[in-house]
Amino acid sequence: MAEEAQQSVSGNRRADVRIQLLQGTRAAIRIIRINRSMVRSRPGPILLLDISPGGCGFRTALMFPVSSRVLLEIEWDHGHGSLRLVGQIVWRQPVDTVYRYGMMFHPMSPGEKRLLFHELNRLLLELSPGQSRIHLLYRAQNERKFR
Repeated sequence: MAEEAQQSVSGNRRADVRIQLLQGTRAAIRIIRINRSMVRSRPGPILLLDISPGGCGFRTALMFPVSSRVLLEIEWDHGHGSLRLVGQIVWRQPVDTVYRYGMMFHPMSPGEKRLLFHELNRLLLELSPGQSRIHLLYRAQNERKFR
């Protein structure tokens, strides 16, 4: 089942431009739903490695299943506020003593999309201050998706 889940999204993994977080960024993750039951686990630490409007990659010592039945929430304090990103694990890969994950975000409200889009634009400018053309292309691509 995990292989099937990984294969089913592998063709769509690059649908969004990902912003690589050079040194990684600390965040917290928790389980908020299993099957149809709402839960609220204690948060655990993760290191965000990359992020896009559609999902993110992260590393943690915690083990989560590759399943659409488990819904997780990442709380990311990015220095200008915090975002709560809800999604499911679509792939998992062991790396040394931890795991690397790919998470696909669940559909967001227009307000949530705008907040994430604004933060990704800010982050892109911060990481590549001299690359205004790249920033404009990224912004134009995402504006088309959010309409």
